[in-house]
Formats: sequence, C-alpha cells, structure tokens
Amino acid sequence: MMENDWWSAAPTSETNAGAGLDGTTEISNWLEAKAAVRNAQARLDEATFDLCAKIGLPDEGTNTVEQDGYKVSATQRINFKADHDRVAKLDSELREQLFKVSYSVMKPALNQLAAIDERTYHEVCECLTSSPAKPSISIKEPKSDE
Repeated sequence: MMENDWWSAAPTSETNAGAGLDGTTEISNWLEAKAAVRNAQARLDEATFDLCAKIGLPDEGTNTVEQDGYKVSATQRINFKADHDRVAKLDSELREQLFKVSYSVMKPALNQLAAIDERTYHEVCECLTSSPAKPSISIKEPKSDE
C-alpha cells in the first residue's frame, strides 16, 4: 500500500463484485457513524467558538494564551477569491507578483479529448498526476409506507 493511501486497501467493484450487503448491518453502521461524526463536529464547533470567545479572536492573525501548561492559540485567517476577469486587466507585472495561477482538469473535456484525439490526450496526460479520491457514500432512508 502506498503511503497515505488508506483507500487503496478498500475493496473495489472489481474485487468485491457481487458480494452484496449483509442485510442492513453495513447501512446501519454507516448511518450511526455519520450521525456520530455530525454530533462530534457540532460539539467541536461549539467548543472552538467558546475558546475563541474566551481567548479573544483577532480580526486577522493569532492570539495565544497559556493556561495550566497548555498553550492555546486562536487564529483568524481571511480567505480571498480573485475575480479572474478583473485580474486579467491588471498590469502583467502586478499580476505575477500578487497572484498564483492554479490549473484544474475539466474531466468531461478530458474524456472527450480521449475519444477524439488519442495522441493529444496522451500528451496532456503527461502533464497530469492522478490519485484516487476518498470514496463517498450517500444513503437515502426508505420512504415509509404510511
């Protein structure tokens, strides 16, 4: 197993084809775990809010206090999102100094390229590194017969 690839040990449709679910045990386990995570996240969010209120959260930056040997820091960051059209109108030197360009793959367009131009598709793939994403599950409760 590759380092940090916990999902590579999960069974895939090829390795587990036709195994099916063992009744509703897996579904119940997943729903219970999902509820536990949601409750734990709510408790963590509340505890974080309480600590930030006690420590004093700056408009931006970090406040740190020490209590009973613990060093507790509350950090507030500001997220920025650039308007690409407006940034494009800025002086090129200013753009290069202040903005970082990040590329993301448009998977439908990549799939279409693979179907119509295999040589160019392989050339583009040389620019890419891929790895499996964390799998996700969604479960919808059955409708009641009432």
